[in-house]
Amino acid sequence: MRKNIKTLLVLLVVVLCISLFFNFLFYKVNQERNNYYTIYMHDIFHEVKDAIEEIDSILKEKNKVDLHLSFLSLTENLSILDYMVSRVPYYTEGMGGTLNYLETTLAVINQGTTYKGNNIPSFVENDKLDQQEIAFLKLLKSYFITIYNQLRSEETGQLSKQITKSKFQDIIDENMFGFRKADELLEEYIKHRN
Repeated sequence: MRKNIKTLLVLLVVVLCISLFFNFLFYKVNQERNNYYTIYMHDIFHEVKDAIEEIDSILKEKNKVDLHLSFLSLTENLSILDYMVSRVPYYTEGMGGTLNYLETTLAVINQGTTYKGNNIPSFVENDKLDQQEIAFLKLLKSYFITIYNQLRSEETGQLSKQITKSKFQDIIDENMFGFRKADELLEEYIKHRN
């Protein structure tokens, strides 16, 4: 009887050690995922901030060379954001999966497009900004400001520590995905046509 109790006790200790080992591994993997997600949130926050600054720079440019460089910088920034936002399903479940307006914005800026029978030329083709391009860029900037303000801490001006994974998902889902904003940008362009 005593031998059975000792065997059972040894078996329980072994099972407990195995359980502790696997729980520790699970905890470590979970912490690593959370760290990656925090880095991802910071990267998106800073890319949105950079996009706002690039749009401001474009709206202030008077020099043709500076305008082209600013558009190059903006399209690079938008490409990075588009890539990051399109990768959201790899970071979170149930988020994304539809197109975002960044791809349309990049196409309009670089190549132009046709929308509802209206030709919208590439923004980088000419040497100056016209009213339609300014209206388009201002609306795009307002989208980014909305995201930035929802992610930013009032005290630090940096990514808020109060932003949970769920809140971040809601902000990005609401402000980045779907066709509505792409259509709004194109409508804004057409509305300001002379």
